[in-house]
This record gives sequence, structure tokens and C-alpha cells, in this order.
Amino acid sequence: MERAHARYGEMFAEAGFANVVGFARTRPHPRELFEAVPDELVASVALLGDADAIGARLSAYAAAGVDEVALVPVSTDRDPGGVATMKALSG
Repeated sequence: MERAHARYGEMFAEAGFANVVGFARTRPHPRELFEAVPDELVASVALLGDADAIGARLSAYAAAGVDEVALVPVSTDRDPGGVATMKALSG
């Protein structure tokens, strides 16, 4: 598992977030780490927004040659189990 963490760390560092990776490696309290993660880091690995915004980003990935995307919908109080998210993306 440690190797996977190192690879994720390298990916985020190469994406311009080396300072966050360095801080994470000091093993801060999870709340401190959460507060240190900028929105830009999340947006670099997540599809965020409404169905149109997500669809546009998926189309951009396809145009760039990406032919496989893993979808992991987030479960929230408004969307338990990510059901609404999956339905919106399937249509």
C-alpha cells in the first residue's frame, strides 16, 4: 500500500501540488490535511459540477485520447449512494 501512496504523491507533485504532498507526508491530523488541500487539487482529479459540466469534461478526455474513465460517485445526504449522479451520467 505504501508504494501506491508514493505514486499518488508523485502524480500530485507533478501536477503542481508538491507542497501539499510534502505536508501530507508529515502525517498531519486528517482535518489539517483536508484544510490544506486546495480546490484546484480536487478539480484536477475529479469531475465536478452539473451533468453538462461533467459531460463536457468527459468529452474533453475522449478528445484527448482517454478511452476509459473510472466513475466513483460520491454519496451525500442529497444523493445517498450516488444514485442520482449515476442516473444523470447514464442518460
